[in-house]
Amino acid sequence: MKKIKTLLLAILASMAIISCENTEKHLDEPFSTVSIAGNYVGTLSALGYSDEPQRAYVTLTRKSSDVVSFEVSCEKFDIETDSYNLIVTESSGVITLNSESGYTISGSISNDILSVTFQMDYDTFLFTGKKD
Repeated sequence: MKKIKTLLLAILASMAIISCENTEKHLDEPFSTVSIAGNYVGTLSALGYSDEPQRAYVTLTRKSSDVVSFEVSCEKFDIETDSYNLIVTESSGVITLNSESGYTISGSISNDILSVTFQMDYDTFLFTGKKD
């Protein structure tokens, strides 16, 4: 009976150690694109013009642990972009997005607000919005 109690105690102790290791490992994991993937709703402004900002939508889709695809849609500006890959980095709580292939697209996510600047033809646009 004493051996069974000792065996059960050893099993419980090893389970506690394993569960603590998993928790600590999870807390130390680097930033993941899973947390920013989704649909964002906000406004789109044409920089350098006096037009009112228009309602727009951005979709970020996870491609890998450090890349998301980026798409913008705005009916008023007649914008429906193709999908562009953005490299995601994180530093001090600010997530930075930069074009993987040299397109003029850059942005950041801070305090759950996505800000992205991109160029289409000769116009530069700024999207600012929150995850829906």
